[in-house]
Amino acid sequence: MLTSGRRAFLVGSPNQVLGLVSLSDTRRLPQEQWGSTPVSEIMTPADKLHHVAPDAKADDILQLMNEHSLNQVPVMARGRASGWIDRQRLLRMIELHLEVKG
Repeated sequence: MLTSGRRAFLVGSPNQVLGLVSLSDTRRLPQEQWGSTPVSEIMTPADKLHHVAPDAKADDILQLMNEHSLNQVPVMARGRASGWIDRQRLLRMIELHLEVKG
């Protein structure tokens, strides 16, 4: 996370998402344990992840994030991950949309 600047990573493969590990998950672990703790111990498992479809509307995604205090949400279609959207990117997109509509 420190070298990539990303706040979260999907764990597994696009065909089989095992979970999501985030900066928040990492922060709960003492730094001296970072190198010896498997990601599987700190990630949110796939069966507990909230996710959205590729055609989800921005306001529905933001509402989901707000209701569940999420910073990122995987985008899934037919059991396959195509990425995720994070709160900052979503808010930026909404802001740009509002500017264009002006």
